[in-house]
Amino acid sequence: MNFPAFAIAVATFAFVSTLAPHAALAADTGKVYCESNHQIYDAESDDGHYECAGALALGTACFTGPRASVIDLINGDAFNWDEEWLEGAHFKGRDSIAYTFADGPNELREKTSMDRCEPDFLKR
Repeated sequence: MNFPAFAIAVATFAFVSTLAPHAALAADTGKVYCESNHQIYDAESDDGHYECAGALALGTACFTGPRASVIDLINGDAFNWDEEWLEGAHFKGRDSIAYTFADGPNELREKTSMDRCEPDFLKR
């Protein structure tokens, strides 16, 4: 192998090696889902953001992926509606996440939780 080809191979390896950990992290991102009107929604999508608000308030939403990632979503303001939001997420048992649903204008805070999605949930 001549020098330019070797240099290109090394540069390509270095670039791919730099991206690989980020790709692995992206694949390990937790997701939150709910069922509303016989349809499954990703709670972070435009439609799901509002469709899942009730399920998140009642604790009937579910999650996939690492719990720590979902906890980061909740505590990082991913689920914030005009005057209601989720806060204080933490681990609860092996397959659950506890959090608080807050309703600002009514000064209400309701502790609830969500469980990991059942294996067939997303196949509906």
